Amino acid sequence: MLNITIIILIVIGLIIHRHLTMYLELGLLPYSAGFIMFANIFAVLYLVNFIWMFGLLAGTVIAALTFFQIPHSAALWIFLVPSLLMTQKKRTIPSVNQIVYGGWSYILMLLGVLTIINFFVSGYKAVWEYLGHNYKAFVLIFLAIIVVGNMIRIFVMSKFLKA
Repeated sequence: MLNITIIILIVIGLIIHRHLTMYLELGLLPYSAGFIMFANIFAVLYLVNFIWMFGLLAGTVIAALTFFQIPHSAALWIFLVPSLLMTQKKRTIPSVNQIVYGGWSYILMLLGVLTIINFFVSGYKAVWEYLGHNYKAFVLIFLAIIVVGNMIRIFVMSKFLKA
């Protein structure tokens, strides 16, 4: 249960991180040095968590894919479509939501605490063993999600950009 909570927090953190990165890239994010520091902490936390949950090799691969935003391009982009629609409708970029910006640091602190607790509660490779070492099915499902998710993203975004 704790591993699922950690994975959910990582997914929420990834969505918020991508949202805030957009503002950082546009130069609209206040305290950008603090954001970059928290982003680095976040990367270390999900690396440590994935290695603990899936083992060294699988955890490092999953963390690398996460670092290069593969889960975002495959599925998590869906959560950012409403802000894209709002931006296109108003023709302006809204200011940074301070609740989301401030809440991200609390999510990271909670993730850090849960990471430490997880070392004592669950064993090394606990999620991998729960999956039954069936890495072929895991890889095939992951690849299917990446391919289908990217195809849907390309289709949806092309429709939005035409409108």
